[in-house]
Amino acid sequence: MAQKLAWRKNNIREIKHTWERFLAIIAIIALGTGFYSGLKITKSAMVVSMDSYIRKQNMYDFRLLSTLGLTKEDVQHFSDMDNITAEGAISVDFIAAFDEDTEYVLKAHSITSSINKLYLRHGRLPETANECVLDNRMFSEDIIGSIIKLASSNDEDTQDTFAYDEYKVVGIVNSVNYLNYDRGTTKLSGGSVHAFVYIPIEGFSMDYFTEILIDLENDSKAYSEDYDKLISDNKNIIETGLKERADLRHKEIVDEAKEKLADAQKKYDEGLQEYLTAKADADKELAKAEADLEDARQKLIDSEAELKDGERKLAEAEEEYNKSLKEYEDALKKYEK
Repeated sequence: MAQKLAWRKNNIREIKHTWERFLAIIAIIALGTGFYSGLKITKSAMVVSMDSYIRKQNMYDFRLLSTLGLTKEDVQHFSDMDNITAEGAISVDFIAAFDEDTEYVLKAHSITSSINKLYLRHGRLPETANECVLDNRMFSEDIIGSIIKLASSNDEDTQDTFAYDEYKVVGIVNSVNYLNYDRGTTKLSGGSVHAFVYIPIEGFSMDYFTEILIDLENDSKAYSEDYDKLISDNKNIIETGLKERADLRHKEIVDEAKEKLADAQKKYDEGLQEYLTAKADADKELAKAEADLEDARQKLIDSEAELKDGERKLAEAEEEYNKSLKEYEDALKKYEK
């Protein structure tokens, strides 16, 4: 007991002699405790804010991609599943020209109606197919009213993806599809996407979707165990459905290609038969013409022979005439004498 009392007295004495250091330690401990408490509270607040934003904009739960393209039938297939909302969308990278000296690599998205809703910051949303809205992180409201064009450096396939060569900027938005500053990578110049642009789906000239957005009906909060379980429970179903649709799409493309090949083969065979028939008729007419030409040539040879024979007989007759004429003249002279 006495030892414990002595330890306390010693501590009190140390604090009295070094009270500045003691206060500094207390302040550091208080600051660390406050910082830790702030981090604990901030995480919860950030999760709540994120969950609220995601729910309001209705962010997708699954994004389905296929190198073969996706059709309206594929969208309907997933829409028919229980507790699922599906919507087809298009996305493509391209180089946009804002003026003669300024170009950006943009990722163009089609505007969806129920999933991944846009958060309008300035201006308005597009009302016609040749209007667009731009990324709030990269552009300010001053750009509203400007025209962006497809740069000539885009390849022919990219040019064919869009229904127009230029689009008018009518608004600035945030997209739930981009929750951080990174805008993704690309195969185009520079390797990085500078910003995104949203265009009505009528502004694209594609007859298929590049992706399908899936929204699951649920009340689970973002980053919660319930949400992780929901995704895990539906992942196999979605992947199986996508594989089945991909197989059907592959078969459809192959069958369509075979049908086109069969039509082409049929047209080729018909054309070949017409060619062979025409060639046979032409060969027959040519043979007849050659025969007629040979007959004419022979007649010409015969005529030339007859002409030469006539010329010879004429020469002989002329010679006989001259001879007779001379005999007559000689006889006449004799007679006259």
